[in-house]
Amino acid sequence: MTRACSLACAALILAASILANGPLLAETTVTVTGVAPAAGGDTSPVEKRAFEDALAKAYLLSAIRHVPSSSIPALSAGIGAFVTQRAGKDVIRYKVISKSQSQAAMMVTYDVTIDDEPLKAWLAAEKLSTPVFMRPKVLLAITTRGPRPQERHEWWTQPTPASYSPFEEVMARRLRSSGENVIGPPAQKALSVKTEDWALVLGRQAGADIVVYGLLTHTRPEGTTVNSRLDLFVADVRSNSRLASTSLTLRGSLDVEVMNELVVSAVWEQVRSAIVARTVSFSPASREKTLCIQGMRDNEQYQEILGAIRSLGIVSSVTVSGISGRKLCHTVRTAADLQEVMRGLSQRLAIQADMEVDEDTALLRVLN
Repeated sequence: MTRACSLACAALILAASILANGPLLAETTVTVTGVAPAAGGDTSPVEKRAFEDALAKAYLLSAIRHVPSSSIPALSAGIGAFVTQRAGKDVIRYKVISKSQSQAAMMVTYDVTIDDEPLKAWLAAEKLSTPVFMRPKVLLAITTRGPRPQERHEWWTQPTPASYSPFEEVMARRLRSSGENVIGPPAQKALSVKTEDWALVLGRQAGADIVVYGLLTHTRPEGTTVNSRLDLFVADVRSNSRLASTSLTLRGSLDVEVMNELVVSAVWEQVRSAIVARTVSFSPASREKTLCIQGMRDNEQYQEILGAIRSLGIVSSVTVSGISGRKLCHTVRTAADLQEVMRGLSQRLAIQADMEVDEDTALLRVLN
């Protein structure tokens, strides 16, 4: 009886000490190595730069858990600005695991724990968590002329099967690598007369949501120099509305293939922003499930278990919900099956434990 009381009291004191510190955040813990160029004298600035490098990697690794693989290139390109804007506000704690230094660089390995709720909100706002199949279908219809007078490419006037022009292929590749849902020219085309809304007609025939259309003209006025003039438009097929438009001229002593790349780079942000504006924000639905822990030896062991739970990429948050007898219970938010959560937890825990799962409730019994 006395032992039962002491165990219950210990659990109550443990829960009270946790709850007294305020609500638990949606933590993610990752192990990362920061690298910074070595400098003579004071090592503090070098260590600071190594931590900043490690923190950027921690954000990236955390974000990768919440986005489809198709969004990883765009994520890698854009997350730096987010990390800078957050300025370390989301760091809950960190621990130095190892440190080494050569003449060239200092390398510091950390366990970094961050509150990833702001990160997930940013991913949703930037539409990076939206998978390809949920993104708008994008059709390209850009006439290309030159550099020789007789050169002209319009897939919608070509015999079937049609294909994108070299310029359209460059843009399609860039868009696809950023996770956009670019479709090819339709197998059947019925555009007999080029009316004012010809691009929207092509978009409807292809089943597209957005059409990027316009005219690119390459000329060689001086024999070696290439002038590239682009007039480009982005339109919403469903609403018959124009989302963006731009015009530019580039000149260079380069071949047409390189000029195509440069022209796409020059209009890239405007085109991509217009598409993203029409993309739905998506986050996998999370459900609340109950996980109770029994038989913990002390707070250190509890923190080890809690850290293992939070390090699972499939768990978005874990908070204390109360005490049930000798068990300390938690509410776990996850889009995954609880069986999957417990399997992942068993692989990360160094302690011996039994696990029981019954639909949306699980018990972790520590074997001391």
